[in-house]
Amino acid sequence: MMATTKTKQTGTPEDSVTRRNINHLPSELLHMICVYLEPRDIATIRVLDRIIAEVGLQYLVSQIHLIPKPDSFDRLLAVAEHPLASRYVNSLFYEADLLRSFRHPQEDRELWEKSLVGPSHASPLEEVQDPHFASACGHLPKRYNRGTSAVVLSHQQHYTKRELQRAYQTYRSYRAEQHRLNESAAYEEAMVRAMKRLPHLTSILISCERGNTNHFRAAFEAGLCEDVTSDPRMADQICASQLSLLLSAADKAGLQIKKLVCGSLGQIFLSCSLERLDAMQRSIQSLHNLHLFFSHIPVGFDSNAASNPHGSSSARADNMQFAMSAPNLETLSIRFDKDRALDPPDLKHLVSDFHWSYLASATFAKMSTGSEILVGFCDRHAGTLKDLSLTDISLYSGRWATTFYEMRQRLKLDKMALAGIIQSVEGDYWNFEIGDHTTKLMIERYIAYSDESQRDLSLGRFIMDFRQALAKRWAPHRPSGLSAVA
Repeated sequence: MMATTKTKQTGTPEDSVTRRNINHLPSELLHMICVYLEPRDIATIRVLDRIIAEVGLQYLVSQIHLIPKPDSFDRLLAVAEHPLASRYVNSLFYEADLLRSFRHPQEDRELWEKSLVGPSHASPLEEVQDPHFASACGHLPKRYNRGTSAVVLSHQQHYTKRELQRAYQTYRSYRAEQHRLNESAAYEEAMVRAMKRLPHLTSILISCERGNTNHFRAAFEAGLCEDVTSDPRMADQICASQLSLLLSAADKAGLQIKKLVCGSLGQIFLSCSLERLDAMQRSIQSLHNLHLFFSHIPVGFDSNAASNPHGSSSARADNMQFAMSAPNLETLSIRFDKDRALDPPDLKHLVSDFHWSYLASATFAKMSTGSEILVGFCDRHAGTLKDLSLTDISLYSGRWATTFYEMRQRLKLDKMALAGIIQSVEGDYWNFEIGDHTTKLMIERYIAYSDESQRDLSLGRFIMDFRQALAKRWAPHRPSGLSAVA
């Protein structure tokens, strides 16, 4: 009788050693390893052992990247319904940009084809992309027509008519999907259902920037529309509507949001119903970090107005009330677009006389203020503020030398940063974009790094002493004979 032999499948000795070594690694070290790995690498090493599988999962799903596409929301729900993965989600990044809907449907195909991003040199020049800009400048239409014709010809050389037709139909289907998402109430219900199953979600990030991520571009690649994104002038409306949706969903889910980052807002972004506004304000009551970037302000908008002119909620939808709905802020960043430099918003209407009890870091960019407003803000937060950044700030009352002196008297900062153009109606002017770095450093040190014995120094005297100390420090390093020549 022939004896039967059983063969036992075993891994290589190297596999056994690898698994045994991983078994003995402390979880802290595994966390340190995963921090520096790409998601695809984490997915690969998770199969080695149960311990690293659980640690790696925390880094694979810690942030959900959402885009306006149905399968992206399906993935959100799948993660939320997973009994283990849902415990590790702490951040939601919504890239809210939409594919562009052209103004003239009858010219949709032509405009889509002119907007394509083709292989390398096929991209059109920025200055000839907009036909409205071209028609407004008498000497540019011919240049525009030559540029766009060359682009279309280049695409036709790289894609067949069938490929272009298929891509265009795909592009239209993508746009139809996005339209259904925005119009469907089920969209908001799905978001609420997902958030209720993500108990540790504490950060919400929303962006509608033109520079899309690789994930966004890859998702719409089949429609050759990775650059056919929304009109920048509509970005504030898109971003504001998604902000309203996410914060309302967070309120219904009972989440305590700690960090909110939102870009591409318009200055009037709370033009919603009172019920929705209340939900948004409730959702940020536990907020610690707030970053708002206003990328578009309607031309002719009065930045000194104290109310929102949109509908019945005008008395309460003033955007300055939004930050004040988060009394526990530790970090506050409010930035405006550079294109608004001629009529910058007023800091007074953003912070008023409100006091955040725990505010440690503040960033203000591209706005105007009065000396007494800025000094008052510093005075109210002198006990907690450690980091202050000012970029492109214009004083409409007072002098900067006096303002810096008053700030110096009140604050004890660990870090002070100045950038852009710092100016006043009294004639002060520093342009830190193109140079003058020594003056920038001296003013920053004047405000932040001073001991009690020098606290009463004026800015002029401090700069003079600073330059003298700097000259003495570098005197031994001068080439011989330089002083005599000087």
